[in-house]
Amino acid sequence: GILTATPTSTLQVQGGNVHFLSTAGAEGLFYDATNNRVGIGTTGPQGKLQVLTSGSLTGDVDSNTEVIITGPDHSTSARQGNLFIVSNSTQTVGFGGSIAFGAQFSGTDVAAFGRIAGVQESSFLGGLAFYTRTGAESMSEKMRIDRTGNVGIGTTGPTTTLGVVGTTRLNGALS
Repeated sequence: GILTATPTSTLQVQGGNVHFLSTAGAEGLFYDATNNRVGIGTTGPQGKLQVLTSGSLTGDVDSNTEVIITGPDHSTSARQGNLFIVSNSTQTVGFGGSIAFGAQFSGTDVAAFGRIAGVQESSFLGGLAFYTRTGAESMSEKMRIDRTGNVGIGTTGPTTTLGVVGTTRLNGALS
């Protein structure tokens, strides 16, 4: 134990940050005890987990790629994925895990501009909801793909293969 006389695990550090460096002295794993954050490749994580990579990548990966998750193919499984994002809203229709997309907009301030969420529709059934930022602190749903594959634009409850609520303009022929 470090800073404790009664450790409860093989390594226990009580109080203070924990910093692991590579043998070359490069940033490795860092635990920020003050803010309860973990950084990989950074000593200043901005969220609960921040991964910062550097160096060159090879193969079919863009040089700007920051995180790569590799695992088995789960394309037919409803219960697995290489990355699984969940919410803690137990059995709440309309809620589910989401991914937000944003950018730095002023100094070090960041904002989410859009979001894709897996939304529960009933029991274990669900769909995808697409949101855009509509104000300083809010996002609203603009499109949904429901559990049957129906797509709704401007509606959260599409009843046909493609449902559009609002003014629509089509250019070109329909077949």
